[in-house]
Amino acid sequence: MAKQWIAVLLMAGAMWNAEAVDFNCSGRLPDMAGVRCDTLVGDLVTKRFKEKYPASTYQIVLMADSAYYDDGSMSGYVLAGLAPQAGDQYPDDPMVIQFREPQALKGQALFNREKALIRSAVNDLMRELGVVAMASKKK
Repeated sequence: MAKQWIAVLLMAGAMWNAEAVDFNCSGRLPDMAGVRCDTLVGDLVTKRFKEKYPASTYQIVLMADSAYYDDGSMSGYVLAGLAPQAGDQYPDDPMVIQFREPQALKGQALFNREKALIRSAVNDLMRELGVVAMASKKK
């Protein structure tokens, strides 16, 4: 099984609620190149996260990769985690979602699948860190 890694390192500050969030985003697909992490998940990062984990100290690490098999199927994973700001550090306890497809996804279809899973992993990360936005009470 040949793996082809095309990685892009994007350090982007997402402005939301007048606070910054630093992302470290890498992806195997050329489709991920040029996609800013803040456009993928910036709306999921809560104000409580930014208060508890300042961008000067922490970064959100996002990764995605996939592999293709001779039978035409594929598998892959996405990862979201919190890591120290210093350098390219791997998160201590990341949220990882694995998937398998009986028929290989490529191009935009694979990008869309990874994007949805990355968003899900970031939601899980916010929940795990205890920084999910409080739901407003309905009257």
